[in-house]
Amino acid sequence: MLNGVHHVAYVVGDLDRAIRMFEEKFGLKLLDRKRTPEEGYGFDAAVLQAGQVKIELICPYTERSPYWQALQERGDHLHHVAFSTPVPLDEAIKELTPRGVRFREEASFQSPVGWWIVNIDPASTGGLVVQLGER
Repeated sequence: MLNGVHHVAYVVGDLDRAIRMFEEKFGLKLLDRKRTPEEGYGFDAAVLQAGQVKIELICPYTERSPYWQALQERGDHLHHVAFSTPVPLDEAIKELTPRGVRFREEASFQSPVGWWIVNIDPASTGGLVVQLGER
């Protein structure tokens, strides 16, 4: 059902430092950088390319960001891995639901960085934060 890694996301406290680290130490290329609206998201994001996989860096800039508390508690950390599927996401939801996979949304949606994704309920994955992303 899963056919690769779509992206890996890290929550970081200093976006510029994290970008420089990936560029200088690993030779990755910055593809995009944007600020999401404070309402509902409240984070700056950067996307880097690592072969066929993208790296998403998430840096909350307001306490209302859904990532703020985790950053305060854990510092910089891996937040989630998103996997790609061989079928459109809404079909993947229909295929995985009978297997006991629960989703936070009923359908895929466009993420703040522009990808079509769907979030799997961590209760279905033993507490791991997993997404599906459309190629």
